[in-house]
Amino acid sequence: MSAQALADKKAELRTPKMTDVEMMKEGSETKVLIAIDGCVFDLSSYVDKHPGGKAVLSRNSGKDMSDSFKRIGHSEKAKLQMAAFYVADLQETEEGKAMAEAKKQAVAAAFVPPPAVKRGLPPPI
Repeated sequence: MSAQALADKKAELRTPKMTDVEMMKEGSETKVLIAIDGCVFDLSSYVDKHPGGKAVLSRNSGKDMSDSFKRIGHSEKAKLQMAAFYVADLQETEEGKAMAEAKKQAVAAAFVPPPAVKRGLPPPI
């Protein structure tokens, strides 16, 4: 997204704030909210148009996806389009950090590879 396009959108909205806890709650219950580089974007109206598929946005709603957004290598056009979906600046809280860490640990605990994979051996046939 261009810096100017984002600045224009922020000025139009008077730079509202949203805590990470609010984003996690709203993003998982009613909207598709994604944070990228400290900005919250409401992608609810875009999920069906997303080239990577609806699922990738839906399952990551309420999360900070900055690293993934950069790693995927989105086009300049995609970055410019993001300004239209900006809704707020993200405010991190200790509660939000703890919630995000708890979710990460729960996901990690849910995936326990079979013993053969743990030792680097091929799985049994």
